[in-house]
Amino acid sequence: MSLPTVFLTVQTVGLIWLGGSFGPFIDPDAAYYFAAINLDVGNSIRFLFHPGVSLIVFGGAVIGGASKLLYSGSFGANSLLHFDSLMLIARFSVTLFTSSCSLIAGIMVARASGSVSLGLALQAGLFSSAPAVTFGARLMPEPFLVGIASLLVAVTFCAALKNFASVRLSIVAGVLATIGLATKILFLPFILLYPLAAGFRGRTQAAYLAAITISLILALLPAWKELQIFTGYVNSIAHAKGAYGSGEPGFIDYGAAFLALSRIGRDYWVDLVATAISLLILRRSVRSVEVGLIGRAVFAMALVLFASIAIVSKQYYAYYLVPAISIAPFMLGVALTYSQIAREEMCSNVRFSSICIGVVILQLVVGRVWTIYQFYSDAIALKGAEATVEKPLLALRSTCYVLPSYSVGLFEYPIIFGFLYANRNDDQVAFYNDAIRLSFDRVLFNYDYFNKAIFIPGDMRDVNSVIPVDACIAVVSSYPLFADQLPFKRPVDDICRVGEIRVALINHSCGDLGSVPK
Repeated sequence: MSLPTVFLTVQTVGLIWLGGSFGPFIDPDAAYYFAAINLDVGNSIRFLFHPGVSLIVFGGAVIGGASKLLYSGSFGANSLLHFDSLMLIARFSVTLFTSSCSLIAGIMVARASGSVSLGLALQAGLFSSAPAVTFGARLMPEPFLVGIASLLVAVTFCAALKNFASVRLSIVAGVLATIGLATKILFLPFILLYPLAAGFRGRTQAAYLAAITISLILALLPAWKELQIFTGYVNSIAHAKGAYGSGEPGFIDYGAAFLALSRIGRDYWVDLVATAISLLILRRSVRSVEVGLIGRAVFAMALVLFASIAIVSKQYYAYYLVPAISIAPFMLGVALTYSQIAREEMCSNVRFSSICIGVVILQLVVGRVWTIYQFYSDAIALKGAEATVEKPLLALRSTCYVLPSYSVGLFEYPIIFGFLYANRNDDQVAFYNDAIRLSFDRVLFNYDYFNKAIFIPGDMRDVNSVIPVDACIAVVSSYPLFADQLPFKRPVDDICRVGEIRVALINHSCGDLGSVPK
């Protein structure tokens, strides 16, 4: 059972190589990081949009424990001064959690079925998609949920082998489903996995329902007073056609949904083909009770996958589907192991065997390696570009307003983003304003790319109410910057670019930054 070890090694090397906060999409990590610290110190949490409770509790335990073990003094100040180190520990803990869950799940399946290859097929979900690898060590719901999903699938499969007679497995399944749902609402289809596979078994269903009800209440207790943030967020999504509760009133933009579905087909066509082959194989294999129950479990897994696709069709990013896609290799493995075709016709039907082997190879190798390579290449290039502009901008900072903007690892941007999304309540502002005073000798500025405003911890202001008209300004971003779209009273004098890093300058030119080109 070596696949989780390989996954953990790959993620650890990536973390050490690229550092604590690296590459694209720093932002969710930062928001969850500060939500976890707010939980540790007893502040309001606020960042409960997903709702993210399980991950916040997990992050709070890891970050709080690491900070107390490694550093003395103010916890708030340490959370800022040692952000990169503590984030590195938090990210490693997530990938360790995911790898451990996958290892346990694979062992459960291998022992219950007597097939090591079937256990490996479940563990292969760690590599089933490029986002599963590239986001595998982030303080985000998706890698956390891959571990939960693998355990829930393993428990469901083992229960199917025992004719769903084990109440203990029903309770474990309910607890796992609750942990996933309390992490992200997109895990909702997995709630149906165990009861759909179990069918009409009253004792089993009652135990599962009781477990999920009690554990859900307990899981949400840490954030009970603030759950209106989550319900308000879900309500805004349900009543607006755009992404994240934006756009015109209504439920869905069918053009956008069709585009999302086409992108899902583009990103995950191999996994969808593998799922379809699994269902086609198993449709002929329901003669025995054992294979019938296993077949129903696989059909339940397929329904979970398709329901997950339906949920994200309104607003889609490839990593949203990582938990659901991670079970596709196992579905195919079960179909090939237990089907009548596999036992009676595989050896004689060379064409069928070749197709199945080809799908497995495609699913685990082709496309994934290239996409993963591109991601890490882009992350390294972005880190190099940041290093190129950082030194000259540091030299300017004594006389200029240097404003980090969307998704860069420079000038405390991840810290500031954490304030923007996780630290806007009065108790949070008071706590972190004191932490900043202890940690830094200056005010922390951030240019909010989307709101076109200067963000100072605890305050969002119009740019021109903060910065004098004749001041020197440098805005640095990994997103495009256009001179006619920046809201400063003075015109932009120059926009420089190094790789994906852009720097917009007022009262300076790219030449003043040395080797930084236009």
